[in-house]
Amino acid sequence: MTRINTAGVFLRRRNVTLLVGVRQDESTRCCRIIQANCRRREDATPLSEGMPMYSATTFVLDLARLDRI
Repeated sequence: MTRINTAGVFLRRRNVTLLVGVRQDESTRCCRIIQANCRRREDATPLSEGMPMYSATTFVLDLARLDRI
């Protein structure tokens, strides 16, 4: 896993981006762990601005090959 501190351009909010590599049979478990550990945002943001109080966006990619350089 790699953690990257990021900032959203649209709402100018601080975020954390996690890059996690797991075997295909572990991807569902990994997503459940992320979901179980999402924290409530301290500053309220109305849904009209597009950011719920709890949020995580996950992308699951099927890699045919992984090169370590």
